[in-house]
Parts: sequence; C-alpha cells; structure tokens
Amino acid sequence: MSYWIGVDHLTAGVTGAMTITLVFDPVLSYVSGTPAPTSVVGNTITWDLAQITSFGFRSVGAGFQVPANVGLVGTDLVSTATVGIIQPEPNTANNTDTDTRTITASLDPNAKEVNTSTGWSNEFYFIDQDDWLSYTIQFQNTGTDTAFFVVITDTLAETLDPTTFNLGVRSHSCLVEMVEHGVLRFIFPNILLPDSTTNEPASHGFVSFRIRPRLPLLPGTEISNTANIYFDFNPPVITEPSVLTAEFSTGLPEQGSGPELQLAPNPTDGVLVVQVMDPTSGPGLLRISAVDGRTMWEERVVGSRAVLDMSGLPPGIYNVNWFDASGNTMTERFVRQ
Repeated sequence: MSYWIGVDHLTAGVTGAMTITLVFDPVLSYVSGTPAPTSVVGNTITWDLAQITSFGFRSVGAGFQVPANVGLVGTDLVSTATVGIIQPEPNTANNTDTDTRTITASLDPNAKEVNTSTGWSNEFYFIDQDDWLSYTIQFQNTGTDTAFFVVITDTLAETLDPTTFNLGVRSHSCLVEMVEHGVLRFIFPNILLPDSTTNEPASHGFVSFRIRPRLPLLPGTEISNTANIYFDFNPPVITEPSVLTAEFSTGLPEQGSGPELQLAPNPTDGVLVVQVMDPTSGPGLLRISAVDGRTMWEERVVGSRAVLDMSGLPPGIYNVNWFDASGNTMTERFVRQ
C-alpha cells in the first residue's frame, strides 16, 4: 500500500524550509519514498523540503508492504502525517492529518471509500459532530496492456453540496471539471498505467476529495455515492456504492452500558491520564479530536491506561475516544486550560 501526503499553502508569502513527517502503523514495512526521505527511523519518515511559495502545493509519498497474513484482515492501520515550517503560523491545528485504513480482502481493486471528519463510524454521518466527507476512489489496471488514459466520473448525490468540493491528494496528475449538475470528471491524460501482470505496484492509482453535505440534513437521510472508472475506451468499471446514514450522535456513552473512560486531571494544563475502568481491557486506539471534528492526536495503546502530554493543544474543549478490540467505543470530554 502507499500513502501520499499533500500540503496546501493557504496564504500569500513563502513558508520557509518545510518538514513533513509520517508516523506509519508499525504493522507496515517501509519500502520506498518519493522523493527519497531525509531519514527513516523506526516507523517515522521525515522529509526536509524547500519552501512553498504563495498558495502553492507539494506532495510526498511512501510505499509499504502489508504482511501476507490473512489473520490481519479487519485490522485498522493508523498513520499520522505532520507538516512544520520555519515561518510563524497563526493556526497550526490544520498541520496534522491521521488516516485509519482497514485491511480488507476485496476481490475488486476498484473501490470508492468514504471517511467522516470524526472517523467515529463507517456507517453513520453524525449531524452534530461531523463536518466534511472525505472520498477516495481507488483504481487498478487489471487488463493485459498499458492504459494510456483514465477517466473517472462521479455523479454527486443530491445530498452533497458541489460548491464545497475540495480536491485532495492524487496518485497522478489529473484535470478536474464539474459538468451538468454536480457531475465530477477526473481526467488522467497520458497516465501510462501499466497492467497488473507487468508491474503490479505501479498498476494502481487513486484520487481523493472532500465535500460537505447539503444542510439541513435530517436524521435517517442516506448519503450514497458511486464512481465510474474508464480505462481507455473500455466500458466503465462501476464501484460499489459508499453509503452513510445521517444520525445524531449519542455524545457520551450511557452510564452502565459498558466500560467507562476516566480522565484526570480535568481541566488540565498539560498532562492528561486516560484510564479505561475495566481491568480486562486490552489494546485500543486512542483518538483526541476538537469539537469541530478535527483529529488532534491518535495513537495505539497497549493496556488500559495512557499518559498524554496535551501541552501542545490550544486551550479549548476536546473529545477523547477509545476504540477497544471488543468493538466498544468510549467517549469523554476534557478541557485544555
């Protein structure tokens, strides 16, 4: 598998020297980076890069090997990318992004995947918590010859607002246009995508974007979307629909309904101790997010207790979510003074 990290410079002026760091899931084995990274230490990759000019864009990528172990199907791979620059920034909250990807065993390499802002569910869009929907369209040339161009069409559902479309990271350079009423076209001219029997790693491609739903969004509303992938002049490959249902979140778990999460001290001005009040609790995924859904911290925890340094977070209210191996989700809130 591969990760691509895109950095947008959202203002005028230069950034100064820039550093991009990727902390990848320890299940993965690093293979290569594009461009070659400055260092690879353990599961941390660092790129030291030149500055970006006004409103510029830059991306880096890295390839990994997933262990050939069918027992890993269903495992979540969690990786976090961070960018830092020399020039001072008024807002560093958007300098980090975390991706959670589940190991699957799909027979079809062409797929459309969706993630919500909070990442709390693969089935629901929480009206009171989520903001954006992030879509990724995966494609692979499984034919018998090179694909010279690829075109992807995506007719946005009526529940999505086309005026909020925001292009994300993509594997190859592409042209984007919106035609008719919310029909997206991603055009990869001269992509020269080799077939999977000739060069399997290079036969893959993807494009991602994010978008907001139309408001107001009523509980029970279904947000469904598919993509059509054209390789040269062949009939389209139609992906399975990605479906989310709009609902209100419960906010906090019901008392007595399962393991409880305890935070101390709360409020805190730095150190935060997260404790699952269940001695049998095993490893879990710990995620801290802002009230607008942005992920601020994410890590795997062995055991039922974690000690975190929250001194780098701006003052405010944050959600703590613990996802354990039994499928339990625990949520609490804390105040960073």
